[in-house]
Amino acid sequence: MFPLSIKSAFLACAFFCISLESISAHSQDVERNRLISALVQAQQGGKSGNVEKSTAELLLQQARQINQGATPDQWKEVQTEVFQSVSQMASHGGGMVDTLTRLGVADLSNAEIAHLITIIGDPVLAKYTAASSSPAAQEEVMKAAMVDGQHINALINTVLAKEGLREMH
Repeated sequence: MFPLSIKSAFLACAFFCISLESISAHSQDVERNRLISALVQAQQGGKSGNVEKSTAELLLQQARQINQGATPDQWKEVQTEVFQSVSQMASHGGGMVDTLTRLGVADLSNAEIAHLITIIGDPVLAKYTAASSSPAAQEEVMKAAMVDGQHINALINTVLAKEGLREMH
């Protein structure tokens, strides 16, 4: 057997190697989390929480209808507090966009995530995204979706009738 000092040196070396691996894994996790946070911000035009804020706005519209007797000052206070809380919530991660982003990059390397951030930050893509998500564009998309829905419904009814089944209305 080895003398005690060689055993101790071997164990110390093994512990040191395990510690280095742990430190390396931790720094990789920190870098990956930084990249994911940057990606979330890039997806939301530089601000985290845009999706959560939009959700809050929709829910606040419902709350406003339930509380029609609220004064303008009360309502302003409610909105301010809600938006501050939502912003703080989103900054901690774990929200809708953060969750979806983490799922989407699960199989990507850190270099690939960095490349994706570059792509999302491209001015041409930003211009395209702004144009395609404008209220006017969204209205046109909704109109097209309604027309498509009517055409698809007619197609389904044609097939159902051909098979002697009841049509949808």
